[in-house]
Amino acid sequence: MKTKRTTIIGVAVCIALARVACSATAPEARKLTVEDVLTLKELSFSEAGILKRITDSGTTFGDEDIQKLKQGGFGDEFIAKLPKAETPGEEQKKLTVENVLLLKQLGVAEEKIIEKVKASGTVFTPEEVQKLKDGGMSDEFLGKLAPQERPEAPDIDLEAAREKLRSNIAELKKLVDVADAAMEQFDKSTKKLQSFREAGVVSQEELVQGMEKALERQVAASDESVARAKELEKAVAARPSLPEKNAATEMASRVLEYLEALRKTRELAVGVAKGEKEKSELDSSRTAAGDVKTKLSASHSRYLTAAKKKTKDNLASDGRTGTWHVDAAGAAVDLELRADGTYTWHYKAGDDVEDLQGTWKRVNSSKIQVTEKGSRAKNLVPCELIDRDTLQIILQGVVLEFKRK
Repeated sequence: MKTKRTTIIGVAVCIALARVACSATAPEARKLTVEDVLTLKELSFSEAGILKRITDSGTTFGDEDIQKLKQGGFGDEFIAKLPKAETPGEEQKKLTVENVLLLKQLGVAEEKIIEKVKASGTVFTPEEVQKLKDGGMSDEFLGKLAPQERPEAPDIDLEAAREKLRSNIAELKKLVDVADAAMEQFDKSTKKLQSFREAGVVSQEELVQGMEKALERQVAASDESVARAKELEKAVAARPSLPEKNAATEMASRVLEYLEALRKTRELAVGVAKGEKEKSELDSSRTAAGDVKTKLSASHSRYLTAAKKKTKDNLASDGRTGTWHVDAAGAAVDLELRADGTYTWHYKAGDDVEDLQGTWKRVNSSKIQVTEKGSRAKNLVPCELIDRDTLQIILQGVVLEFKRK
């Protein structure tokens, strides 16, 4: 094996040397990629030699490439000597979701990433903001996006989201039920084989073979259950803020832990039959699986309790929340839309004063539903955020442009 590995490495070195030699004699040297540079480093080429080949080939590197080279082990002195790519034009400066997530994967601090976002003037759509969140960017990062860079949060049907979460939890519970049934079947087969062994019907070798076959029959189904549980865990994490989400997230994690505990217990049972494992290990594994199941059941109970709580729309992220003012036709109007779903309306025209209170809820980005205190009427009001400091409301055909106070 060592001889073969040495030969392979030798061939790789020769290929690399031949590639570099051809590059040096060709009329137009091929530009080097990050992967080329990292390969040369792995093959123990000196940094000075690598730098010369980069310069001779006319290769330049952008910020993302430089980050990759740093991750690959190149020091600051080498990086400082690299030919840098020219600053792109305005359109090229814009960062994509993929750019941001790549920087995150390369270990760049979120504080640095947000600086790049602001410097580039990038504006992310609601769909892109969701992709950033799904990709692992923290709520703190998303919250640091300047108001003009953070579009209004997409409209969320919380009841529909709750129903999807309910479906996710039901499927997770079904995975647990299936896993319990499979474990019960494995234990049943094992006990029968052991009784045969005690009665002298089968040999110890046949006992082990029977248990291995019982284990093998469950491997594929177990792997599929784990894969599906991981998908459901991600789906639960992506759901919007709901009273039951924390318990649901914990339950999804517990399901994966439980499936792993059952798999380990089955493997230990076979190991004990082979004489490779101690029975005490198997007993401990069964106890651990039982403890996880208890915690899983508790998180499911907390989910059911929390799911009964009334869903309340989270209006804190709605750009229309705040205090607004408009002067029109000799009247002054002050409006406050609060994140708790209540509002106040103060109208003054000379001696004519009117104060109203009530509740409001989001319908979509251009309409809200208003219910005046003491009334059951639910009125749809055109209410749209024109920009961060301008709110347009249409009342009885009259367009009013409120300014943020």
